[in-house]
Formats: sequence, C-alpha cells, structure tokens
Amino acid sequence: MKYWAFLSYSHADRKWADWLHKGLETYRIPRHLIGKDSRDGRIPARVFPIFRDREELPVSSDLGSNISEALRESRYLIVICSRRSAQSRWVGEEIKMYKALGREDRLLALIVEGERTPATRRRFIFIMTVREFLTHLKSRKSLAKDFKAN
Repeated sequence: MKYWAFLSYSHADRKWADWLHKGLETYRIPRHLIGKDSRDGRIPARVFPIFRDREELPVSSDLGSNISEALRESRYLIVICSRRSAQSRWVGEEIKMYKALGREDRLLALIVEGERTPATRRRFIFIMTVREFLTHLKSRKSLAKDFKAN
C-alpha cells in the first residue's frame, strides 16, 4: 500500500490535522521496533507517507475518484473527531468508503471535541498519543485518548 494512513477531518479542524500529519510523518520509530514483523509487514524507521487531501491530491476534476484511490491505498483511516467532522459530508463518505473495503479494524479516531460513547467505542480503535499509535502497528490493542481537555 502506498500510504500508512489517510487523515479524514473537517477543514475547520485543520490545526489538528496539521499537528497530527507532521507528528506522524516526523516521528522516529523506537530502534527496538524497527524491522520487526507486524500485520503491516516490517516496521519501518518512519511512518511515511500519510495521505492528507491538502498535501496529496492532484489538481483534478474527479475528486471522488482520487479520494477513493487514496483510501484503497491506505493501511489505516484516522478520523479527527469533532462536532464539525460529525457534520461533514466528506468525512462521513470517507468512513463509509473505508468500511466498504472491509477494514473496520483499521479505523482510528482522534477525539478532539465531543464525548466518547459506547457506539464510537465499537466503531473505532482509539488513539492515545502519536507514540502509542505507532506502537499500535505492532499490536492490536484498543487505544483511547481524549484531547479536548488539552
């Protein structure tokens, strides 16, 4: 697959997308994990590239096709969850498309606003921190972190 992850977010949450995108693409995997086998193959020194529409999409009239292709080429879908993303048509469509690929166990949520509910716990594997997300590449643990208090 071409991408380690696809970031799905409302453009009103760009600050969070900027932070997460930079953090993931510049994070150095701990040496003791590099080269070990995971369900995604051997763990690399860096998790790169991460798909983000502002950074990756070509100028094209067929935006839907480009998004679909990027989702197919992504190991994980990370949804930046806020009230704005919950109302975003595109975020909803990206989640539906990714689930249709049969990758529900690869949906990750970064909750930046709102409440965790039993329904969201069933839909996502949650992210605690960037470091824990990357460690998740080696395990299947459910992870959670609520960033709205920070």
